[in-house]
Amino acid sequence: MRDNLNFTTGVKEINMISGQFVLPKSQVTQHLETSKHIGNYKLKSNKEQVSQQFIQKSFTQARTNNQHLNEFNNDLTTFMVANDIPLWKLKNAEFNNFFEKYIKLKLPDESTVRKNYVPLCYEDVLRKIRKEIGNSSIWVSIDETIDVQGRYVASVIIGSLSSENLTKPIVLTVEHLEKTNFQTISKLFNDSMSILWPEKVLHDKVLLYVTDAAPYMEKSGHALKVFYPKLIHITCMAHGLHRLSEAIRDEFSNVDLLISNTKKVFLKAPSRVGTFKEKCPNLSLPPQPIITRWGTWLDAAFYYGKNFDKVKEVIDTFNPNDAKSIQNAQQLFNDNSIKNELSIILSNFQCITDTITCLEKSGINLGKSLELVQNVENKLSEGGRGIEFAKVKLSKVLSKNPGLSQIKKISEIISGEIRNDNEDLAELSPEDISFFKYAPIVSADVERSFSKYKVMLRDNRRSFQFDNLKAHFVTSCWYSFNN
Repeated sequence: MRDNLNFTTGVKEINMISGQFVLPKSQVTQHLETSKHIGNYKLKSNKEQVSQQFIQKSFTQARTNNQHLNEFNNDLTTFMVANDIPLWKLKNAEFNNFFEKYIKLKLPDESTVRKNYVPLCYEDVLRKIRKEIGNSSIWVSIDETIDVQGRYVASVIIGSLSSENLTKPIVLTVEHLEKTNFQTISKLFNDSMSILWPEKVLHDKVLLYVTDAAPYMEKSGHALKVFYPKLIHITCMAHGLHRLSEAIRDEFSNVDLLISNTKKVFLKAPSRVGTFKEKCPNLSLPPQPIITRWGTWLDAAFYYGKNFDKVKEVIDTFNPNDAKSIQNAQQLFNDNSIKNELSIILSNFQCITDTITCLEKSGINLGKSLELVQNVENKLSEGGRGIEFAKVKLSKVLSKNPGLSQIKKISEIISGEIRNDNEDLAELSPEDISFFKYAPIVSADVERSFSKYKVMLRDNRRSFQFDNLKAHFVTSCWYSFNN
């Protein structure tokens, strides 16, 4: 058998196995050096490069467009949640048309936003909170309420402590509690600190705990000191003054009846309201106090003390047979002892509501806050035997405040007084003590958060899952409280 399977036929060779013509190597080499081959090779290379660049550019542009769309969706979600705009508005045709007309972007579906972007916004707010607080010493305030759906809901507010300036309160979380006792509140406190410092809780940085005077809150404050050695627990001073106002309401029961019956006279009675406005055009309607709101009953009593004759004149024009409340109100307005009781209230207790109003405001340092409370004590001490009960009540309220004596010592030290009886402040360093200069002694910020919570959970938004509600609430509060 022949080893060479190629037969030469002119300028070509025939391969015996494949049956194809094969050019000699010398001719191939010669062709590669021709200008025609070189030109064709460059043309083909340019086409491949242009095609590759086009594909790469198209992919990059698509990825950029996708990133832009995600950023738009995220910013849109933040905008809606921060301004408490319900996400179901995304289904509204006019809402969609406005954005498509002026932004040229189609709005995402409501479910897409709720599932994918609300959690991202919530996590972004948590990152901002952690950055804002950092490793600073903090105060914590917790309170609970029952929402419209009958759930026990607790709100946790925090703020950094500084010797230089007042810092803003921050809503850290809101949680649904199965029941309220010192165990659930203590667990909520610990869980909240883990949210703030997820890697490692800074136990020595938690210096102040502000709550109301409920027994389970006081018990939680005592229990938490085991884990937070520098923690000082105080109960809200404004809440304590409100308890004093409740004692005053109990003492002056006839005034309470006057306020209650006059309220009923004008409640759902447009014609009587019209009569009142006609006869007293420059006077507001009699107030309708809400007992749970700090000092509102006293404000109502002050109103009647200042406008007794004008309101009596209007009440006397009504037919007593029209309603039992009219009959009762007329009898009470004709009772001379009511005038005396209103005079006592007006003369001695205006300092209480004035102090509550001042304590609720932001921007007051610790020394000024304690001075306001001391002024109430001094004012009550000036009164006679008729208001002795109020002085005794306030003394009891203040004596039961667990950390008030420590807070007073700290305030005196900050103001420049040298004290030697500081055994109960042994855990605090000089720097820790200086951080209390702007420490709050009221839980007004928690009450404000509940007001926002109740507005958010309005009648047409009751389908909220609680985890989703929490994300909306914390995000909305962050942008509301920091603007």
